[in-house]
Amino acid sequence: MKTVLVIGANSLIGQNMINKFLSEYYVAACGPEGKYCDPGVDLTTYQKLDIRGRDEVKRFFADMRPELIINTASFRDINLCEKEKTNCWDLNVRGVEHILEAAQDFNPLYIQISSVHVFDGEEGLYKEDDGCKPINYFGKSMLSAERIIQKSGLEYLIARTAAVYGKSILSRNDFFSYVQLKLSRGETVKALKDHIIPPTCADELAMAIFQLVDKQEYGIYHIAGTQFCSYYEFALEIARVFNLDSKKIQAVSASEFKSPAQWPKNATFTLNKLYNKLNWLPSNIQDGLNRVKKQLD
Repeated sequence: MKTVLVIGANSLIGQNMINKFLSEYYVAACGPEGKYCDPGVDLTTYQKLDIRGRDEVKRFFADMRPELIINTASFRDINLCEKEKTNCWDLNVRGVEHILEAAQDFNPLYIQISSVHVFDGEEGLYKEDDGCKPINYFGKSMLSAERIIQKSGLEYLIARTAAVYGKSILSRNDFFSYVQLKLSRGETVKALKDHIIPPTCADELAMAIFQLVDKQEYGIYHIAGTQFCSYYEFALEIARVFNLDSKKIQAVSASEFKSPAQWPKNATFTLNKLYNKLNWLPSNIQDGLNRVKKQLD
């Protein structure tokens, strides 16, 4: 079997990638933490790695030469990226440069998790070849990483996604986990009513990438849920599926929220390319949340 390396293993997306690829690959993993968060998963190996360190990455890949690299590591706190631009750039751009530089010696397939934030969100229903125009620093870093990958000479798959949620251990940074945790504590949740997203189930994101790799379909792909809603509507559906108090959810506008970063108002994709290659698309919101509920139960 071939070896796949998952970078950022303890992230929500990283965990779901590992669980999917374990079925047909040797799975090695790494991340800044000292160990992998789920001791019940039979990894080939886990090593601590900070991709911001060029020499550290070089030493790591001197021994580790996987046929496939999946990079899920990134500084994804959109608002904090505006305040910590150097940290954002070091992880999202310099980290990618370090991996690609070290990988030139063994020529793997490189997979990068990117974001709808490479677009400005004015139009929505973005196609893979639409012009990019990020409006926040996170989006700028993601777009810069994409361009570096495209010039690297390696075969690549860039998966742009949005509003990812799902089962995870440790990772509590996504909107789904935030809403579920706050409501379970009886606390109030404020959610945007005027920003549209396509909630994306993390294990289905992993499934799509797995299938694209299996079919050797590379390049840029948009992978996201098939149903659109506001953050407020998504929060209401989370409350309904998980039997939580929806009365604790307050709808707010972006102007009231006063976010440090600008967010795309319409963060939706056209999924025609994905469907044409796989004859399959991820779930709608209700089916996706019910899927996660079964996993958590």
